[in-house]
Amino acid sequence: MRSAWSLPGYFNPGYVASFEEFGRPLLLPGSGASLLERPIGDTGLRDAMGAYPMFCCPDWTELSADLDALGDRLVSVVLAPDPMTAPQPEALEATFDHVRRYKDHFVIRTGRPLDEFVSKRHRQHARNALRRVEVELCEEPARYAGEFDRLFGVLAARHQIRGLRRFSQAAFERQLALPGTVMFRAMVDGRTVGLDSWYVQGSCAQGHLVALDETAYELRAGYALKWRLIEYLSDGVEWINLGGGRSSDNSDGLSAFKRGWSTDTKPSWICGSILQGDRYESLSASASGNDGAYFPAYRTAELG
Repeated sequence: MRSAWSLPGYFNPGYVASFEEFGRPLLLPGSGASLLERPIGDTGLRDAMGAYPMFCCPDWTELSADLDALGDRLVSVVLAPDPMTAPQPEALEATFDHVRRYKDHFVIRTGRPLDEFVSKRHRQHARNALRRVEVELCEEPARYAGEFDRLFGVLAARHQIRGLRRFSQAAFERQLALPGTVMFRAMVDGRTVGLDSWYVQGSCAQGHLVALDETAYELRAGYALKWRLIEYLSDGVEWINLGGGRSSDNSDGLSAFKRGWSTDTKPSWICGSILQGDRYESLSASASGNDGAYFPAYRTAELG
């Protein structure tokens, strides 16, 4: 049997382990997937979540049994299944207590020239950017972890990204060293101004993280990066998952950017299971501002 530690990208237990400053990595023996186990305040109780931004599972048929086996250990589990490999919603509802439609992911079905599906505006921006920005494949992505941390700090400041989604340099070092990592960098006068990292997982390439500095934003280097990445990835995969936007209805600027590259969309879901009903109800009793959509309810206050 193939070792879980040889699996690419989000399938690899090392991805969840890169978040260990926020919790304890928990490898599920049947399905081969990983969760991040977390304390629930100072209650002495614990729950678990799938790692950001998505939960990839090597064997979905074994996940339900894995979750059942955690009933003595965890109050609840919440995760966002990878929309490219997850079962249909009916199967998710048979496994989880809570299944809610989330963001659509913008995806590319490969096999066509970029000029046939990339929007006219995106094509123009990419061509203009490529005249001013040099783009190259990073042969050893992990070497650029420090650069990625610097550039991602610009994005984090722009959008007030904190906590687990901010990622540390140590997390970047581990994530960029995982099997299946592909990364391109944008340069101006030999200086790195942008990095775009992906995981190639079988027939699908998953967009992971992109980071740009102010020069890159000014020169629209993100368009140059995406053009070269899509050209490169299209030769080896059937699908390219650009991910979702920032808002749940995909009405934001990031959604517009990703829509201009895509050929299709795939729905994504938030799924949760209550493993200890009495404790879940007790913890959730004092939760305010939750209309039932957020899971687990007792963590609603963390939204602020």
